[in-house]
Amino acid sequence: MDDGYLPLEASAGVLDLARLTGGEELLLWRFRRRSWSGKSTGRGGSCVSQAEAASTLSVAPTLYWRAEKDRAEARDLEYVLARARFSSGTWTLPSLGELCRIARRRAGLTLAQASTAVGISKPLYLRAEAAGDPRVVALWRARGFAFPASLVSAA
Repeated sequence: MDDGYLPLEASAGVLDLARLTGGEELLLWRFRRRSWSGKSTGRGGSCVSQAEAASTLSVAPTLYWRAEKDRAEARDLEYVLARARFSSGTWTLPSLGELCRIARRRAGLTLAQASTAVGISKPLYLRAEAAGDPRVVALWRARGFAFPASLVSAA
């Protein structure tokens, strides 16, 4: 598909959504939690902000940011991940919608670019992405992303 977006290399494992990076696991951990500050609107919605996540995990905000962006050193990333895993108790597998969010992150597309590619508004795209809407899944499959068979067959 030649639409001017960043080309992705399948050989680097970027397109396989069955395996998450440490930063992606942290992103899902954060998005699955409600903000304890009481905020319900804003850029991040009602999920925990990066600063709140850092505070919850008792790590420096810059360390959390680097870990979530997969830019931290391996030992630092493992430290933050261990704290997140301990605080959450159990880990559930990502939903189809969460994997669509990870695909958008890996592709480097903004919300505006992704919603334009699907042909819907940004708010509608966010709802469709969270729900694992077939139009959104089709976008990422057309770009070469591989979803776990157990999730795609259910969609």
